[in-house]
Amino acid sequence: MVFSRSMKLPIEILYNRLNSPIYCRRDSSSWPCRGRSIAEAGEIINAFTSNNANPHHAYGMFLRRYAALSLAKLALLVESSSQQVSRGFFGGPEYLEELKINLDHPKLSGEKTVQTAIAEVAAIMGENVKLRRTFAMSAPSQGIISAYLHTSPQQGLGRIAGILSLEVEDGNTSLDPLQHVGSELAMHIVAAKPLFLTKDLVSIDALENEHEILKSQAESTGKSQMAIEKMVEGRLRKYYEDVVLMEQKFVVNDDVNVKTLLDNLSKEVGSPVKIGSFCRMEVGEGVQG
Repeated sequence: MVFSRSMKLPIEILYNRLNSPIYCRRDSSSWPCRGRSIAEAGEIINAFTSNNANPHHAYGMFLRRYAALSLAKLALLVESSSQQVSRGFFGGPEYLEELKINLDHPKLSGEKTVQTAIAEVAAIMGENVKLRRTFAMSAPSQGIISAYLHTSPQQGLGRIAGILSLEVEDGNTSLDPLQHVGSELAMHIVAAKPLFLTKDLVSIDALENEHEILKSQAESTGKSQMAIEKMVEGRLRKYYEDVVLMEQKFVVNDDVNVKTLLDNLSKEVGSPVKIGSFCRMEVGEGVQG
């Protein structure tokens, strides 16, 4: 679920249909806000215990979507420290479970805690429904938030979400070019699955683990130590290109990487542009089957 809150605008779904033939069933938007704004991607996991023969399955699906959208809206009203939210803030179930929510649905209505609401949805559906996590991001004072939803059955819902903030130094810069590039970068995040923003942010553990794997693979070739070191160095560069957003080839135009894309955008608008933070969230990732 992806929503935005602004001091000047009511809560609205970030929605704009892309016409690119590359992807199907997706929602994308870039939201220009100079005031405080939050885009929230919340996730409800449904571990199915029944099949489509269940007469309540179709109705339960719509009920689950209603609950998910309601929780995403609620998450926008929760105050977190500005420093946390400005760079992105992940929250677990405890972030929302004890909060009160007002629902207006034939099968789910009235004021209750989030935890109770989810339990009622699970009981109605006869399935295991869980609130796993949320992610909040505040729009920069000068820039935009962009979001992309892949496999989107309805506005504001999707199986995979990509969110990022684009920051520009000059507050008088036109935001139109940023909106266009931001929408494409949000789609890129969903497709390319970056783990880190820059090489400097790659964790020591991840780097050491990858280095050991590459070294072991290189040593198995039986080549000299000098050749092995060169092989490891070259493969580490490829690792960075795979997992670091700024080093990845841009999915819309693989002649450039994301760093070059932002350099070109900065020249176009006449002011430095950078990615403040990003998040990719996919329903079910990390859940053991």
